[in-house]
Amino acid sequence: MLHKLQTVNGISIPCLSKNPLIDKIFNQLARLIMEIFSRFIKNNSSELSKISNNTQHLQYEVYHLVGEVNIKNSALMKKELLMILDSQKSVILDFTKLDFIDSSGIATLIESLNITHASGLKLAIVGARNLPLKMLELTKLDKVFTLFNSLQDIKI
Repeated sequence: MLHKLQTVNGISIPCLSKNPLIDKIFNQLARLIMEIFSRFIKNNSSELSKISNNTQHLQYEVYHLVGEVNIKNSALMKKELLMILDSQKSVILDFTKLDFIDSSGIATLIESLNITHASGLKLAIVGARNLPLKMLELTKLDKVFTLFNSLQDIKI
């Protein structure tokens, strides 16, 4: 039975024990796990960058993503995607070297997709795997976006 909730690093954790010593050990263990997790994320995070300038594939402008799309850099991605779409070009987002995308990046993808639909352009994603693919699947956006394994799979 749930005894009470304790807050550890901003997260409410249920205490299942009535023993104060066990609660204290559990609390310290939870703090340690959170610290390890936050250090892991800091050490393994990378910034969004492009491999090279945008490239062309058939009638599409290919936008290469490397590293992470997160709250810090999703505005940059949005700005660059809007510039491409303003030039009336369809876009392929190259996810082959993308390690992570958060909700702000997902929001940018949805906004870009809405713009492409309104302007008669196309938006496709190529090479989504691991965490970015899981994020698309969890949000059911894998059913909304056109996904390809490689550029060679894309036909006019």
